[in-house]
Amino acid sequence: RRSKRLIFHPKMMPGRVIADPELTAGMPEKLTVYTGFDALAHCLEAFCAPGFHPMADGIALEGLALIRDNLRKVVAEPRDLEARGAM
Repeated sequence: RRSKRLIFHPKMMPGRVIADPELTAGMPEKLTVYTGFDALAHCLEAFCAPGFHPMADGIALEGLALIRDNLRKVVAEPRDLEARGAM
């Protein structure tokens, strides 16, 4: 059909999430860069995939903007928890 589809069911959602940027503040610089570029690749892949789903595209574009605005900050200042949280 050449269309993007969201696969979602409420039972697929995690029961708990630990999203504490402080846990990543001690990561080596290279690992920070690698994981940032991995996130960038996932966002580009989601946006450029054939087909169209406005929700997926919107999430991908927001992810790209967050990476653009925060990856350099995190690399330059590893203890910037606001930038890490945005990543």
